[in-house]
Amino acid sequence: MNIEELENMRAEIRTDLEELIEEKESDFDADDILAVIYDEEDNDDYQELVKMIDTGVTELSRDDLDLLTDAWNHFPHKALGGKSPVELREETKLQEKDGTLKIRPIGDGAALISGSLNGLPVMEDDGCDVCLLDRRCREKGRSPTAEEIKVAMDETNKKNKT
Repeated sequence: MNIEELENMRAEIRTDLEELIEEKESDFDADDILAVIYDEEDNDDYQELVKMIDTGVTELSRDDLDLLTDAWNHFPHKALGGKSPVELREETKLQEKDGTLKIRPIGDGAALISGSLNGLPVMEDDGCDVCLLDRRCREKGRSPTAEEIKVAMDETNKKNKT
């Protein structure tokens, strides 16, 4: 994703956030949400975004949560040197044997991983330990920590060697 595509995506996300805020009758605005994203210090800050939008007017849908996740991943974080997780994803690659793991930082020490590991494909939702960890964490409204990812990768490696 080049900078122009990123800026276009950010503009679209911001517009969608403003519509969501109006629909949910939140007391916050898009700038408030982006400030929480920028100043995030740990995975609990994502829950703050949910609380800012979840006013009880209507139930939050999966699309609403996906929009908040898109905002989290596309807008800058101070903890990431003023870059977004999407920007870091483009910059960060880990070479692994005959494949490449792509690491998507998504918060304080957390990341999502896709690519290949020891010649086997690893993608979100393909059933590998890392993907299962990611899915379980997302269901709980949080991101996996770097340590959890390392343990899951070790488990995947063990399974692939047998």
